[in-house]
Amino acid sequence: MNAKQAYLQNVLKDIEWDTILFATKIDRDGAAIQTFNSHPFLKMKKVWADNFYTIETAAWLAKAEYIISEIELPPFYMKRKDQIYIQIFNFKEWNNNIARLLLHADFIVKQQEHEKLENIRGILNATILPLENIASTKFKKDPPKKRSKKNIVMYCGGFKNNGITSSAINLMKNINKQKYQIIVVEDENLAFDEMKNFEKVPDESY
Repeated sequence: MNAKQAYLQNVLKDIEWDTILFATKIDRDGAAIQTFNSHPFLKMKKVWADNFYTIETAAWLAKAEYIISEIELPPFYMKRKDQIYIQIFNFKEWNNNIARLLLHADFIVKQQEHEKLENIRGILNATILPLENIASTKFKKDPPKKRSKKNIVMYCGGFKNNGITSSAINLMKNINKQKYQIIVVEDENLAFDEMKNFEKVPDESY
């Protein structure tokens, strides 16, 4: 059994209530983790992880009630209905998986400003707050926001000159923009031809 299989197996089991999985590759005494670790509302069993490609940590990723992470979670992670996922945002780099994870998050704690985060703030369900506000925050789920449109997240394979790109652009042109908002997740550094294709994305898409 590998980590992904362990994760999927444990997703089928009940949540282990009153548990927190702390994900960090930084010293546990770092400012953000230290603040969470002493939070009066989060007095429960704590599990530590810095590598999600082991069977044990992948299992906890699936079954812990709270996920508090300052690192990038693996691509196979999908937040469960009864989990509360808090992402500490201190990323210097940006990739498609980070963008996907932020769409899953219930709370995003900023340690620094980041243009990308501000650009997608409007499509996030997460509550965004600065690090200094953690102590006064009760990390409970709010009722889901009512949205007039549903989000569709698309990755278009790098916008290369091929049938995948043509199909994706045609699909975006024909989706009902009154019902759906399209979110295009793509690499930041596109070559000239790929950028020309990216510019064909309809203006109503993001």
